[in-house]
Formats: sequence, C-alpha cells, structure tokens
Amino acid sequence: MTARRRSTPASRRRRSPSAGDPSRAWTWSDLGREYQAALKEPRWRAARVKPPSKGTRDDVRLAFAKPPVAALAATQLSALTSLDLTRAVDQVHEQNGHRAACKTLAYVKSALAWALSKRGERSGLHGTMPWWSAMLPRSRPARRSSRCRRAGAR
Repeated sequence: MTARRRSTPASRRRRSPSAGDPSRAWTWSDLGREYQAALKEPRWRAARVKPPSKGTRDDVRLAFAKPPVAALAATQLSALTSLDLTRAVDQVHEQNGHRAACKTLAYVKSALAWALSKRGERSGLHGTMPWWSAMLPRSRPARRSSRCRRAGAR
C-alpha cells in the first residue's frame, strides 16, 4: 500500500509577494530607482572587480528623467507594453535627437533585462518573455552628402 500525497490547498501555498498580487509589482519609477541603486555597486567582470562608472550612472539617470520616459512612472512593469515604450522613445527622438533616443532605449532595455533576471519575482516580471529585447531605435534620418548639396545648389 502506498501513501497518498495530500495536495496543499491554494490558500496555504507559499506565494511571492508580487506574484499573486499585481498591486505589489514594481512600477516604472520603482524600476528606475532600483536599477540606479544597483549600478552604484561594484561588479565582477573578467575575474576582477569593476567599479561603477559615473558616466554610465549619469546616462541612466538622464534616460529615466526624460519627460516621455518619466511619464511612465505609475505604470506597472507587468502592464507595460511595447507600444508604451516605443511611443516614449519616439518622443525622446523628436525632442532630443537620434543619439539620445538610442541611449535611452539601450538603458531602458538593460534595466528591464536586469529586473527580469535579478529581481524577477519582486519586480513582477517573473515568467515574462523579454519582449523589449527585440526593440530597435528609430532609424537615423538620411543625411544628404556634401556632393548632393553642391549638385543641388547649381
């Protein structure tokens, strides 16, 4: 005779703080705060301790402070869509230029990947497919070469 395993009732199963309660998952402002705090810590790279770069920390702070990105502050990470992020980066492109939009997208993608891999349960991204990794910045507007300008000026 074999012993039967009793299943634990759903009410008694252990849950992560944010897994069952979407209101406790991180918002966009939580992500910015936590990611910037993590960037202050030294990390191991190629078998040595690498101190945090002040330039990188400043770039991340500026990326999260841009008005179109900061407008996402109350959005829960689990509710964030690619359309939300695309619109914010497009607005950064219009207001601040191509390079600023590329940097903003790079740091936003990095922060989301960090939250998924290092703080998945707490951030509310646990089990989420990283849809943001496929996002690309808007292509740079074509520049006219100096030869074209000279030819057109005649």
